Amino acid sequence: MDQAGALAALSGARVRRVDLPAPRLLAIALDAGCTIVVGTARSARGVGIVDAPPKGEPATALARKLRLHLEGGELVEVRVDGAAIVLAFRRGAEVASLACVFDGAEGALVLLDGAQQILHASDGRTFATGERFTAPPARVPLLLPQSLAELETAGDAVVRARAAADFEARRVALGRAVRRGLERASRRLVAIGRDLSASAEADTLRMRASLLLAHAHEVADDATEIVLLDESHEPPQRHTIALPREHGGPTGSRAAIAAAQKLFVRARKLDTGARIAVERQRRTEDERTKIAALVERVDAASDDRALHALAAEAHALGVVGARGALEARADVSEKKRRDRPEERVPYRRFVASGERPVFVGRGAADNDALTQKHARPQDLWLHARGIPGAHVVVPLGRGETCPPELLLDAATLAAHFSDARGEPIVDVLHAPKRFVRKPRRSAPGAVVVDREKVIALRLEPKRLARLLAAESLA
Repeated sequence: MDQAGALAALSGARVRRVDLPAPRLLAIALDAGCTIVVGTARSARGVGIVDAPPKGEPATALARKLRLHLEGGELVEVRVDGAAIVLAFRRGAEVASLACVFDGAEGALVLLDGAQQILHASDGRTFATGERFTAPPARVPLLLPQSLAELETAGDAVVRARAAADFEARRVALGRAVRRGLERASRRLVAIGRDLSASAEADTLRMRASLLLAHAHEVADDATEIVLLDESHEPPQRHTIALPREHGGPTGSRAAIAAAQKLFVRARKLDTGARIAVERQRRTEDERTKIAALVERVDAASDDRALHALAAEAHALGVVGARGALEARADVSEKKRRDRPEERVPYRRFVASGERPVFVGRGAADNDALTQKHARPQDLWLHARGIPGAHVVVPLGRGETCPPELLLDAATLAAHFSDARGEPIVDVLHAPKRFVRKPRRSAPGAVVVDREKVIALRLEPKRLARLLAAESLA
């Protein structure tokens, strides 16, 4: 057979439909009862025929161009030109050609007019629109199947190779996302460990406060510090405690008592933080164990059904990018994947009463993004009243009223992530997001709220500890 191989036997067949089920995978359905498939990417390279077009992605701009110029046309020529196979189609008096280039990592599909001018190309940098097409030289001889049986075998191989390459790209991408989630969990455990270490100072603060109260009557009015002897140790230890002097503030024994009270408050906050940190540590260790197990299961996944189930588990554990990994394609190079910005949300996610999510802005600019871009009109919006702090959003359904326990959880987070953190009672305002607006040229995070309601929230340490321990890794 000639250089065109068995494809030449399809001359005279008309094009019923053109599809690009995957990038660099072409499917041309003919009225002869078969479909020509061409794979130009290195991961699935070749040409053959299959019984039916493979299913895939919606039509791209290139697919629509190909349909416009090729559908209804008659295959009149198949030729090999350097590293390309060129298929020519006649529709009436017009002739259009499709050059399938087998060169480089991804190859290219190039649509040509009758004068061999480029109309459209999958690789616009190498093949510019309007220029005359010149095929790159073949690095190795380009041989086409020489029989119908070889064409069918080659077609099945191209489709299977493409599917396998895309599955492997998705599996690798999901594995990478899960490993990043494992690293985040490990870093969080280290940070929690630092918090627990800092909480050990609480006993020292209480001891110093008690010494200060016991010797407050000894403090002179002009004193800026006091040296106290702790005789509970052997040998006794000396402690120097600063006594801040403020204009118009207390002096002498009253200053010492005020300083002692501040030390007791700091100690109580450290104790509360320690209880929260212990629960966070437990939950994070549990999440880390589950994510570590996911890494092994992703590495062992053998089909898309298993991969989708694993991605859903990873997403439920707060692994960033788990669902997006299922969109990975084999033709996207590793460098392109690295250059893509990592998925990021402007809020922290907590699981509150009824397993309902509550979103807390990460900072001033992120507060704006959470409120203006992510929150829906029916969602509940909360903020500590008259105090700088995070925007808090509770997702609600249309017409839904926020349950009381969920409202208290969200208000607790609004109080905690504000400058009122640690106060026993905090006023928290709330309103549907549709009544929250941002004035033009206002500072980041600044909003105006209409029809707000206010609750005087009394801090419940156990509630706060439960919420902070239930933060997602996302």
